[in-house]
Amino acid sequence: MLTNTLALIAGAMSIALAACAPYPLHANMLDAEFHAVLSRHFRPGMSQAEVHAALDDLRVSRRDRLLYDTNPPQLLARVYQPGGRFIHQDDQTIEWVDTWFVFGGGRGELNSLSRWYTRRGSQRYFHGEPVYAPPLSETAGPTRRYPFSPPPPAQPPEPNE
Repeated sequence: MLTNTLALIAGAMSIALAACAPYPLHANMLDAEFHAVLSRHFRPGMSQAEVHAALDDLRVSRRDRLLYDTNPPQLLARVYQPGGRFIHQDDQTIEWVDTWFVFGGGRGELNSLSRWYTRRGSQRYFHGEPVYAPPLSETAGPTRRYPFSPPPPAQPPEPNE
């Protein structure tokens, strides 16, 4: 009985420690640090599946990724501050780094990574309401009040090649 209890406590502690493990990629990093991590994990020629696997390794949630059907295709991976995508207070600013992966674009096959680029963003919430939210025409959905996270852009910021 004591052995089972100790095993349960040890299991719970290892789950808690894994949940508290540092995020290898997060929005609080300086641009140089952020880009260094991207350079170590992503290289031209990677398939979309390989890019998704690397993002999984970096603990970027699949819920924060969106593939845009542009020419060439672009994958958005929105990277938030440690702790995730949701607002935790009704007076808060949430910050993120949108990381865009461009596939194809005249160099290699349509499904292979040609390059990546980043854009920082933030959204302020005051008394639960979004302040200076982008217009609906620029987002893939409405900017809703607390506790929801900001919607992704309607289109990639850099023009198609």
